[in-house]
Amino acid sequence: AVDETATSGVNGEPETSPDTPEGADGDLEEDDLDLAGASLDRPLAVGDASVSGFSYQDEFLGADWDGAVLGLVASTPMDYVEEEGACYLLLGTLTPTAIDEGSVTSGFQSPQVSVIAGGQQIQAEGGTCDGSLAKAAGYGWILEAEVTVGTTYPFYAEIFLPGDTSSEIESVVLGDPSGSEALYYEPTILDTPPTS
Repeated sequence: AVDETATSGVNGEPETSPDTPEGADGDLEEDDLDLAGASLDRPLAVGDASVSGFSYQDEFLGADWDGAVLGLVASTPMDYVEEEGACYLLLGTLTPTAIDEGSVTSGFQSPQVSVIAGGQQIQAEGGTCDGSLAKAAGYGWILEAEVTVGTTYPFYAEIFLPGDTSSEIESVVLGDPSGSEALYYEPTILDTPPTS
């Protein structure tokens, strides 16, 4: 079984959620936040690393991470995107704490990020949204997170909401929401990216 866990609170002392079936793969471990972040109904606040911070381990990916979710900023679709929709950039930080092989991470070892909007999971994509606003503030694309252990990488991830642009983002998700290991965050929209 793959050991994949997401723990809220970078410095928290985790304990297994009572809502997680005993022995299930990818158990969600929680600290003293009273199961905040364990479901869509109890999202974590963003912006404050002591609350929005996480530790993420995935044996299959070969890297362990600490990080934080900072919020979302509105963007625009790239000119060549023909489908109607709305764009957002998810902002956060990633710091590798362990790498199985090599001296730097691969961006493909980074945690899965997505949103829930209109009752559906929408995965982060690449090449659909204009990331220049985030880049100008010092953020890099999440799949280019190639850094050494202990180096903090401010990241952005592109979120394209296809079709009806009135669909509201219900939650930001770190990890796989089809299992019990995901963490959920408030979909806070920022005016500008925090300076990284």
